[in-house]
Amino acid sequence: MIGDIWQWTPFMFIVLLAVPEGQSVEQVEAATLDGVSMGLWAFVILFPLYWILITSVKLPIDVNNGPFYLLFVDSQPSDHAWKYIFFDLRNDTLRLYMNTVIISLASTALALILGSAAAYALTHFVFHPKVGAVLDFVE
Repeated sequence: MIGDIWQWTPFMFIVLLAVPEGQSVEQVEAATLDGVSMGLWAFVILFPLYWILITSVKLPIDVNNGPFYLLFVDSQPSDHAWKYIFFDLRNDTLRLYMNTVIISLASTALALILGSAAAYALTHFVFHPKVGAVLDFVE
């Protein structure tokens, strides 16, 4: 195994260094822009999760002071909210989750029933459209 690593690592290194040499400037610029756009997209996706996490470890007074995002600089972390949810509420927390599960399962079942009925109707209904009605709908 060490021999394989010793043999193939320099080869792969040379191959990886040679790949950018054969590409045009446009391809390299497009890849750079694509990387930047992916970085911005990752920021858009991850920032709300970061904000939720930071807000969950702040005191209520720190949350009400404004949107500050640097923990240990703008505020000191506290586990008061987590203690309240898991220790102070105790069994009441699980009841709230059970309500959420029941509502989500009921709404999913309702959507499946209505969607199945609509799919059945669309597949078994013979429809003879009039061109004027279709054009009115499209416009």
